[in-house]
Amino acid sequence: MPEFLAEVQNLNVNVPHTNIIVIDERTGTVVAGGDIIVNPGVIVYGNFTIKIKKPTSILELTTDLKKSNATPQDIIAIIENLRAANSINAKVVIN
Repeated sequence: MPEFLAEVQNLNVNVPHTNIIVIDERTGTVVAGGDIIVNPGVIVYGNFTIKIKKPTSILELTTDLKKSNATPQDIIAIIENLRAANSINAKVVIN
C-alpha cells in the first residue's frame, strides 16, 4: 500500500484549461484570463470601428476600447458578439 500511495502522490495529471470570460451585466464587471485570444477581424459597434490585424489578447482589446472611451456596457456587448462570431477562444459566462 505505501508503494501505491507513493506512486499516486508523484503522478502528474494534465487538466485541460478552459478559457472563461465572466461578465456581470449589473455592475459592468468583466473578468478574463490574460491568455484569451481575439482573432483578426473588424468590430463595428456604435461609434467604434476597430480593426484587429493579428491575433491579440482580450486584455489588449479591452485596453484599447477603454482608451476609446468605451463604457463597460460597450465592452460587454462587444465581447458577447465576439463570442457569438467565434472570434474568441473562450466561454462567456453572464451573471
